[in-house]
Amino acid sequence: MSKFSCEKRGGVHYVMGSLSEGIDFSSIVNDAQSPLRLSFEDVERINSVGIRATAQMLAAIAHRDVEIINVPVPIIDMVNSLPSFFGKHASRIKSLFVPMSCSQCSVSSDLIVQRDEIKFTNRGFTTPLRRCVSCGASMRYAVMPEDYLLFIAHES
Repeated sequence: MSKFSCEKRGGVHYVMGSLSEGIDFSSIVNDAQSPLRLSFEDVERINSVGIRATAQMLAAIAHRDVEIINVPVPIIDMVNSLPSFFGKHASRIKSLFVPMSCSQCSVSSDLIVQRDEIKFTNRGFTTPLRRCVSCGASMRYAVMPEDYLLFIAHES
């Protein structure tokens, strides 16, 4: 398990490691940049202390223009089971990782999908196709899109 860290590179705050005891989001809260860009790509796990600290950080920046990018599967699972986790910022998720698998060669991978590539209609989700890096075949969601992308349905 990696220790928590947060560093700013290229105008993006990269939140990394374990969101648990001893995390400090002051560099994010005190940053006047607009929009404030947050990447959770390298978050490995989150416990109840991390949930509370992240929710407090998000509440502190609620009035600001925020973009959330590269949200990993554990955080999307959290958003779906606890819709208030990102609060009003859930609609600002610009990109997320989606578990996908290849029916040809059985390779599984979490692949990045841009939020604007996902469309929700009364018939369900229209999601982008991705090609397998191993064999080139089309990959499919390894989870039910209606369950995994539930937070998007709540926006509509």
